[in-house]
Amino acid sequence: GHSMQYMYTLIPMHIHIPFWAGHRDQTTVIDRPTTRMRPSMTAWSSAALLVVFASLVLATPMPFPLPAHVSFGQCELDPLSPQPQLNGCATARPLTPTVTVGCSAEPGCSSTCTSSALFQGTFSRYSARLSLGEPAQGEGGSGGGSQNSHHSARASRTPSSNQPTTATDQPTNSVDHGSTPHWWVLNNTNCNLHDLALQCTGLSIDQCKTRCEADPGCAGFLYTPRTGSFQLKNASCWVDVGPLPPADYGDELYVMRPSPQPAPLPAVGVPLSSVEICVSDPSEHLGSATDEGYTLTVPVDGVATVSALSIFGAMHGLESLTQLLDVRVGSGAVTSIPSCPVNITDAPRFEYRGLLIDSGRHFLPVSHVKHVIEAAAMVKLNVIHWHLVDSVSFATCSDKFPTLCTEGAYPNAQSPSSINVSKAMYRKADLVEVVAFAKSRGVRVVPEWDVPGHGGWSFGMPELSTLACADALDVTRPELYDFLTAFLSEMGDIFTDELLFLGGDELATSCFDGSPSIAAWMKAHGLNSSSTEQYFWQQMSARVFPKLNRTISVWRADNPNKGPQGVNMPSNTVFNVYQSLVTAWSQTIPRGLQSVVSIAGSNWYLDSQCGGYNQNAWKCVYNLKGPSGSWLGDPTWPSAESALLKGGEAAMWGEGINKDNFDAFVWRAATAAAERLWATEQSLGCPDTVCPGITGQRPAAYWLHDNPARLADQLCRMSSRGIRTGPIDPGFCPSDADTGTPTIEDELQRLEAENAALRVLLRRAQPL
Repeated sequence: GHSMQYMYTLIPMHIHIPFWAGHRDQTTVIDRPTTRMRPSMTAWSSAALLVVFASLVLATPMPFPLPAHVSFGQCELDPLSPQPQLNGCATARPLTPTVTVGCSAEPGCSSTCTSSALFQGTFSRYSARLSLGEPAQGEGGSGGGSQNSHHSARASRTPSSNQPTTATDQPTNSVDHGSTPHWWVLNNTNCNLHDLALQCTGLSIDQCKTRCEADPGCAGFLYTPRTGSFQLKNASCWVDVGPLPPADYGDELYVMRPSPQPAPLPAVGVPLSSVEICVSDPSEHLGSATDEGYTLTVPVDGVATVSALSIFGAMHGLESLTQLLDVRVGSGAVTSIPSCPVNITDAPRFEYRGLLIDSGRHFLPVSHVKHVIEAAAMVKLNVIHWHLVDSVSFATCSDKFPTLCTEGAYPNAQSPSSINVSKAMYRKADLVEVVAFAKSRGVRVVPEWDVPGHGGWSFGMPELSTLACADALDVTRPELYDFLTAFLSEMGDIFTDELLFLGGDELATSCFDGSPSIAAWMKAHGLNSSSTEQYFWQQMSARVFPKLNRTISVWRADNPNKGPQGVNMPSNTVFNVYQSLVTAWSQTIPRGLQSVVSIAGSNWYLDSQCGGYNQNAWKCVYNLKGPSGSWLGDPTWPSAESALLKGGEAAMWGEGINKDNFDAFVWRAATAAAERLWATEQSLGCPDTVCPGITGQRPAAYWLHDNPARLADQLCRMSSRGIRTGPIDPGFCPSDADTGTPTIEDELQRLEAENAALRVLLRRAQPL
């Protein structure tokens, strides 16, 4: 191996120590020195510690959401701060003009990779993106010229001062410390192990010495008495000690010596020309049980690799790879991946990470729905909950019941148009196209048709509605259940996801009391309006649901007496808690009910934005607190109850939102929500003020409130692909400027618009 070129040098008043950088999430065994040096305490009586760095490089672009485990460079560079880094620790790999993405031939990789249209479509799409060198950050690379004005002062990382300690007198052998930046600090009567990946461990003075000497990766410890001080200015190197203890506090000072480093790397490495994908499971099924984890490796030379159990995990890995790109602007500039080697291991926290879109209140054209799906995939959301109909429109076309959309689609009797336009409707071909497009991006489409209230059914099927309320179904009519079975079965051939959402919220039970025939029926059956609503769900469970082969999902209000009740629903029903987070904690999960949260009361209804100014709406979405610390889990829950929480979704209700203002309203806050659904509090460094009692976590600098630059970077990436997110702070994205030259993305959007216009012409020429 390479001999140690960075040495501790004893000079008057100072120690010159090496930089051994950054966060350590994945341990790598490296041979470690066993020699120790023990300079006398008197030699250091007035010394201070300084760190001398060989060079400065920019921070590495970070994928979004924050990966669970990530390391950059062969000495584990910290990707979040603009810290100085040693020459030779990492290399930047430029991308060749054409980067190929293809199947790995390694053992264990699926042989169907080359023949699958889904696999090959994914590879082709990301090959184009890597070859185009789409911007992953602002102009000038990581941190330079992004939206966020704080990029030049990325948060430094300091170990938490209030992390719990555990007393022990035995060395820890389960974690390798050899290549990790760590040292023992003896402060008062406690010995603390400072390590970015571990908790501090409190020991007595004697125990500290014993443990330090027993650990071959720790060459010593620093002893400071009650009159002394120890400060770690950031988690990399800066160590300030003063005043040092007088001689009568001890006669030794142990100084840590890091492990030898590998041979230094060149500043610019071998150009990257290919990425190999290894997917071990050939199945192309996308659902709640799909494994979406992945590993991504970009070595200093050779091919980059993405490994995953499923093709959908591989998609996430490829998306993360594009987000590592550092795109420079100017003559002769090249796209590169800085700080190689890169190693990422990642997987989502929740199986359901959703965004609700509402085309019932404002029609969203197919091209825009696909635009939303594309953006969702960029932040690793995996569910589009599509609210297709509402009391004001019914745009879903049915071959069996054509009047539903011919009468219900905009413009309709309730919302006429003075302009002669074609109906705004979704034909079967449109819906099939959206579902296939979403799957190609690893996104599930969960359709919603509201029953028995505000579903717009009366436009095309007035005979099934109550007399008192046009948007409420007459639940007393036996033929209603035959109709719903037929309609929903037809839709099930289009929407193939396991979940079927049927609303169930906000039914005005006065619609039953105000309809004479229903009132008479209720009297004859000894029911009131509330129990008649439950009668409807009992009939659905007995007569309709068994024929659909779907898992049913419905809304759950705070009022336990409103909407579908667990006792009347199939045992595997997923309840979407849409008002208060505490309802999931107190009503659904304790009763054994599967739950998803969309929590309007916690600002996840994106049309009702918080934070004063629009650009700040992401903050309260991200900083959500739960009743027991960890916002999406209760530490007191047994594992069986924790498993009932399937995830959450942000909701973009469409009363005041259409395709023209959708992006700016949605994506700043929805991107923040996506990270909370993907990553754990531990990996995000959730501060105690938000997540009290969360232990074993990264420093708080990973938390978006402490490092909004990560969000600004991601929004710039999205803007570069045509997602008009808007900024969160004063600043600049390259997409802000009008260069006068159409980009590849502009050309792709122009072609998509032409195709959409041609599809409209074809549909007008076709019968329903």
